[in-house]
Amino acid sequence: MKKTILATATLGTLLLAIIMQGNIANATTTKGDIHFLEGDGSDSNGIEVSDPGKGGQHEGDGSIIKPPAGGSSTTGALRFNYIPSIRFGQNRLSTKTQDFYALFDEIEIGGKKEERPTFYEIVDLRGGTKGWTVNLKNDRVFRSADGKQFKATLAFKDMTVQSNSSISNEKQFPTVPKAMEETAIGTDAGSSVKITEAKNVESQGYGSWSVRVGDLDKKIPVKGDSGIQKNAEADETKTTRNAAVKLTIPGGQIIDTSKDYSTDLVWELVSAP
Repeated sequence: MKKTILATATLGTLLLAIIMQGNIANATTTKGDIHFLEGDGSDSNGIEVSDPGKGGQHEGDGSIIKPPAGGSSTTGALRFNYIPSIRFGQNRLSTKTQDFYALFDEIEIGGKKEERPTFYEIVDLRGGTKGWTVNLKNDRVFRSADGKQFKATLAFKDMTVQSNSSISNEKQFPTVPKAMEETAIGTDAGSSVKITEAKNVESQGYGSWSVRVGDLDKKIPVKGDSGIQKNAEADETKTTRNAAVKLTIPGGQIIDTSKDYSTDLVWELVSAP
C-alpha cells in the first residue's frame, strides 16, 4: 500500500512539473455572434400545423399533421397557422329552442385519420413577447344561398392551451376563458368577442400555440341532458358530438330542410398596442 501511494505522489509531481513548463505566452478574446430575422413562414418548411392533442390533459406530441379540410390560415410573423370551419352536420328540426353540437374535426397524422376537438393555432415569431389577442366575430345569422335565414348563437367552453414550442412555464401561456365558462360568440350587431389573449407584460405568447375547444373524452353521451331530454334516448344526430361547441337555435323560426345554411366566422389576430 505504501508503494502505491508513493508512486502516485511521484507521478503527480512529474505532471505538475510538465504543466509548469508550458507557460501561456499570450491570451486574447474574440466574440461569437448571431442575428435573427422574424419567422414569417417563408423558409423551406413553410407553414406546418402541429397535432393539438385530444383536448383536456391529452396533448399532442409535436407531430406535424394535415389539418381538417375547409380551414384557413394567414401569413406573417404573427399569424394563424390554422383556423377551423365549424361543421354541425345533419340535425333534426324541433319546434322548440334547441341546442346543437359541432362534429369533431378529422386530421391526418402519420398516414392515419384521427378525430380532434375544434382547434386553432397561432404563431408569434416576431421576436420577444409583444402580445396579441384572438377575437371572433359573427352576426348570429345563418343564411341560405337564396337569402333565407334564421338566427342562432354559437358558444364555446372547455378551452385549453397547448405550447408547441416546449414552453413549460404556465405563466407564459396565453389565457382563455375558464374551462366551464361559456363564451357566446359574436353579437346581433356583428361585433367581435375576445377568446384568447397573450399579454406582453406577462411575457406571454411567443412561439406556437394550439387552442382546443372541447375534449374527445367529453362527447355528447348516448343518454343525458346536454341539450337532450333528461334520461331519454338521445337524438342520434347529437350523440358523439363536441359538447364544448354549441349552436342554440331559438324556436319560432321557419327552417327549410331542402336548403343548406351557413354563417361567416371572422377570426381576428390583433397585435397588442
